[in-house]
Amino acid sequence: MKVEKTVRAEILHLSGINKRLLERENENFQSSLHGENAELHSANERQTKRDWVFSDGLDSLVVSIRKGFLNAKRQNTKIADYWARIPVRSRKSGVWIAKPHSQIQSDTEVCESKLLKRNGDFYTHNYFLETVAIKERLVGKTALVTGAASGIGREITRRFASEGAQVSVVDLNLENAKRVAKEIKDFGGSAIAIQCDVRDEEQVNRAVTDTEKKFGSVDILVNDAGIMDMADISNITLERWRNMFQVHVEGTFLFCKAVLKNMKEGGRIINISSIDGIAGGPFVTHYSAAKAAIIGLTKSLTAEIALAGRKITVNAIAPGIMETPMSKPVIQSYPDLLESIPLHRWGKPEDIAAAASFLASPDASYITGQVIVVDGGFSQILH
Repeated sequence: MKVEKTVRAEILHLSGINKRLLERENENFQSSLHGENAELHSANERQTKRDWVFSDGLDSLVVSIRKGFLNAKRQNTKIADYWARIPVRSRKSGVWIAKPHSQIQSDTEVCESKLLKRNGDFYTHNYFLETVAIKERLVGKTALVTGAASGIGREITRRFASEGAQVSVVDLNLENAKRVAKEIKDFGGSAIAIQCDVRDEEQVNRAVTDTEKKFGSVDILVNDAGIMDMADISNITLERWRNMFQVHVEGTFLFCKAVLKNMKEGGRIINISSIDGIAGGPFVTHYSAAKAAIIGLTKSLTAEIALAGRKITVNAIAPGIMETPMSKPVIQSYPDLLESIPLHRWGKPEDIAAAASFLASPDASYITGQVIVVDGGFSQILH
């Protein structure tokens, strides 16, 4: 009995020692962590005072820090309380600039930032280093986009450029094409503007040749040039019918033919069709027929390229009703259609640009001959 009490007492004694040791170790750990955070926070403040300047050119203007907390032990953790402004270094000038969150346009712009915004959340530099390949997956690629001066085409060129691609902005409207090219250059991208009527084979060949001379072979082709024309079939003249096919189908055919001459392995061809090319629609018979032809062209070209042993993917995107200048007549004529879209909003050019970016990327290397429908679920209702 005495031995048992002695053993029990010893165990309790040891337990007390272990408890005190654990408490002391925890106190040391917390103190160490606090010291590391304080040291890192202080270092960031010193770096701020040295390097940050506002984009309006005012030198040495110190940016105040609001609610800063950086986890020193887990640097790939989300920032809970982030700084009021994010320091970014321009690739073009090499100058550090402080910008509000709302003005950060792309992850390409903040590639060397110490605190980064991605998908609406904030991460430390280390986290971004692990994901930078996703956001710069088109570096070294050349993209030629038709109908690129406005709407979907414009947004695709901007998206490609933000991911590192050199872009050829091709459109019938040269003035607007130049404006888009300038936008890309202003945020550090590389672009040229080329005027081209996609119905003219000579102009198409020249657009491809000029792009190849400037950037090398075309790695990504996006056939987006198109027109919208609504009419009852009784009012569709043969001229209107032929013009619809010339712009959409012949233009796509001519650019595919011209680009394939020198397109290298791993190339991408992305043709913009429409859900009207799948499901049809009233008062757009000629438009629906032309967009359906693009789908047939896409699938046939996929098979032909495969038989030739060339590793080039060919896919189509079928947008739903988009908020673009070309779709404005549809939205104005049928506002009630919005209630039939499962996601309860009109599509945006950015939605199509995201799909095109995916199909152009290495992530889609095993996808070819497909039609990607981006319509908020509208075509499911039509079925």
